[in-house]
Order: sequence, then structure tokens, then C-alpha cells
Amino acid sequence: MVERQEYVITQLSPLSADISLLLEGAYSDEIASRCLIVVETEAPITQELLEKRVMNSLGIQKIGSRIRTYLDSIIPYILATRERVEGQVIFHTDIREENYYRPQTDGEEQARYSHQIPYTEAMLAIEAIYQDDEKAGRGLLKRELSDRFITELGYTRHGSSLDALFETVFHILRENNVLLKNSSGKFVFH
Repeated sequence: MVERQEYVITQLSPLSADISLLLEGAYSDEIASRCLIVVETEAPITQELLEKRVMNSLGIQKIGSRIRTYLDSIIPYILATRERVEGQVIFHTDIREENYYRPQTDGEEQARYSHQIPYTEAMLAIEAIYQDDEKAGRGLLKRELSDRFITELGYTRHGSSLDALFETVFHILRENNVLLKNSSGKFVFH
């Protein structure tokens, strides 16, 4: 059963890293350690958001091409489970089952932007829509499902990145025969 949970942002001790030393590898162990802490707290988490959390904690607000290249050389060696879904790299934790999704809530610090929501988590939000509503169990038109998805994730209106997120996960679920179109043109969760 899919659960709705609150998003918890990792609290990392701030450090003012020297960029030249960072690029020489002086912070490799610190970066790896911080990555594991973030993954354990926030998984599932996209590589983009993981890198942002860690670099921000080191006092680096912008990840340019040199830092991106450096991170690309370190991240694959971090001992965390990861997968690639439709081009998105998602890190998982082994310390708990990931059968939940975490919507944005009013008054909450912006935990992440919609384009940083892992596809696997967005798929669970769609599953939750169907598991919690008898009407949805009989099928939803694509637009109804899209509107419910936006609401389920805690947003009040559509936007291009939310719509793109929905379209991507809708496509994945259709391709894997999880969302099936019934004779009345509505989609049911299988």
C-alpha cells in the first residue's frame, strides 16, 4: 500500500569549501559521506537534487561545468542503490521500503521543485490516487488523472514541468501496461 509522507530535508553542517581544493579532490571523502547522509534521509532522490544539497552544504550555490565533471567522477562510486529511469538518475536507500510519495505542503520550505521529483515517486502518487478512491478504480480520463496528480503532489495549478512530469510517468505506466485504457476511454490502474 502506497503511503503519503512528509518530505524531510537533510540538515547538513555548513562548510565553506575552497573550489580549487574541491576540484583537486580534497573534499572527496566529505562529499561521499554527505551524499550517503542525504540519500538515507531523502531517498528516493534525483542525482540533480542530491548534488545540489551536498554542494549547497559546502557553500557552493552554483554547479558549473567543472564542478559537474568532478561530481560525475565521484557520484558513481558512492555506495547507494541507483537506477536510471527515462534518463533520470534516482538514488534509493536500503534502510527502508520506498512505498511512499511526498507532496509539497503549504507553508513548507520548498523541499524540491517539481522537475526534481523522482519518476518512481511520481508513479507511486498515481497508484495512490487509484488505491484511495473507488471512482478512480472505475477509471479516469487522462485530464482527470492529470488534475488529481497535480493535487496529490500538493500543487494547486498546472505548470510546464509538472505537466512534463505527469506525461513522462503516464507514458511509463502505459508502456508497462500498468495504466490500461478501458472501453469508455478511461484509464484504470492494473
